Amino acid sequence: MNTEVMNQLLQEAGLPTDHPLAQRLRMAFDRLSPGQQRVARLLLESPYDVAFLPVADVGRRANVSDSTVVRLASELGYSGYPELRQELQGGLLARMAPIDLLEQRLRTDTHDPSAIIGLEIQNLKLLQESLTSEVVDTAVERLLSAERIFVLGMRSGFGVAHSCWHLFQQVLGDSVELLTLFGGSLADRLAHINSGDVMIIFTTPRYSRQILQAARYARRRGADVIAVTDRLLSPAGRVAWLTIPTPIRSTSFFPSSVAAQTVVNVLVSELARRGHNRAAERLSRFEEVADEFDLFLEDRKDQHE
Repeated sequence: MNTEVMNQLLQEAGLPTDHPLAQRLRMAFDRLSPGQQRVARLLLESPYDVAFLPVADVGRRANVSDSTVVRLASELGYSGYPELRQELQGGLLARMAPIDLLEQRLRTDTHDPSAIIGLEIQNLKLLQESLTSEVVDTAVERLLSAERIFVLGMRSGFGVAHSCWHLFQQVLGDSVELLTLFGGSLADRLAHINSGDVMIIFTTPRYSRQILQAARYARRRGADVIAVTDRLLSPAGRVAWLTIPTPIRSTSFFPSSVAAQTVVNVLVSELARRGHNRAAERLSRFEEVADEFDLFLEDRKDQHE
């Protein structure tokens, strides 16, 4: 297929021409087998329909075998079809409103709870493959050296951000601050950020404009930004000093935050290991306060009785 015809196909397709998958298909289409080209056309023409389908359903719609779908992913340079599907979803989710996602899920998803749990397990397996010790070491070393750590997440990312702030405080103390929009305080707090500080942000499609503005401002002030987001080249990833990609596939109208919370758990565990004396002192003081105010229903020795 010559370039002019391919460009026409891309223009008529439902997949945006600036999507990374569209660019790969443009480069590889001529060398694909006829079966792979049928799958490629399906991806181009009906991306929103197939982005959330398993391999078997994609093959059935394209009238090819499952192995043809898998081989197409390899031919395009992906490690497998799950990686292709993740990139396809990542580029589309930012363009879809929650109501569109809900309708899409109702058309394609199962109601079986085990399928939902299985999808989260797949997210964690992908995270396990991609989250290297080098990335964790880089993040932890910078966090330990930071004068202050600002944590920011909004909407579905706020829960993970709050958890991150709470757990980081348990280990690092009052140098960790949760940024919020409450009372218009975000701008006030950002006014004091500097090159000794770190901002860690949590954002996924549809990306928060305010989070990205805050991250850009932090970078201009010399602070390092760690982005926990869905892909390396997401809007947040392009702003960040360090990006930690987290799979977000979900069976609902909102992205999964399980992998992002797991990243927080990994970072906290390593922060506590490296700064164990500091963490032990903080936790010991908390136990004293907990006893003083009788915070918990049962003490530890009774929990397993």
